[in-house]
Amino acid sequence: MSRPERRSERIRRKNAMGTAGLIVVTLLILSGVWFATGHTTLRADNCEPSGPTGISVIAIDATDVLNEVQRLALRNELTDIVERFSVNEGVQVWRIAPAEDAVPKAAGPLICKPDRTANPWRQNTKQVERRYVERFQRPIYEEIDEFIKAGSEPKSPIMESIQAIAIRTFDLPEYQNVHNRTLVLASDLIQNTSTYSQLHGVDRFEAFAATQSYRRVSARLAGVRIELLYLQRTNSPPFKRHVEFWQQYFRDAGANVERVKPVAGVS
Repeated sequence: MSRPERRSERIRRKNAMGTAGLIVVTLLILSGVWFATGHTTLRADNCEPSGPTGISVIAIDATDVLNEVQRLALRNELTDIVERFSVNEGVQVWRIAPAEDAVPKAAGPLICKPDRTANPWRQNTKQVERRYVERFQRPIYEEIDEFIKAGSEPKSPIMESIQAIAIRTFDLPEYQNVHNRTLVLASDLIQNTSTYSQLHGVDRFEAFAATQSYRRVSARLAGVRIELLYLQRTNSPPFKRHVEFWQQYFRDAGANVERVKPVAGVS
């Protein structure tokens, strides 16, 4: 015959059951929060609801034909840059070329880089990969490839395009609180317009900065980091003097040239 359960034992058992129930409820709540935070709904531009955490513009000088070596080398350089952009960083591609409009326009909209790594517990791996490829990788690389293969143009409005990038992208009110900004410029850096040309030599920047031509094309790029992918031509000015001119140009605009890399090949 079993011994009657003591009152203290009944209390301990009820307390244990209550504690176990509380633990289960807590775990369910935490798992719900954990699951929900892994399913952030992205905007149409792939950005998180709060907007991009950084802005990077890739500007490709499509005013002179590149040879096959330069095309392959430039594609490799830009692929490496795109792949190291951060998740939720906004990316936009521009073509430097004469424009029908008074102010040049971007090739396409700014789109954020979505996370390519899926959490297998709460995300569909194939869907995450498909979103990355179709909504980011493919459109970005299609624009890059189109401009790398572009033909020659009579003018090369590099400064006008940089000014337009500042106005149409970096200066937009919706991005005023985004301080992580980068401009990747793939160009031979030979400015050539009716008002100022470097085809026959490079002036001292101080002399150019005192002209009306400079005041017309000057840009505001405060805090923007600059990466220059230098496309070499047979008629390129002396490299050191040419790069120093552009470093001063960007410094005067409030930007900082962090890297200058000559792209393989000469055309």
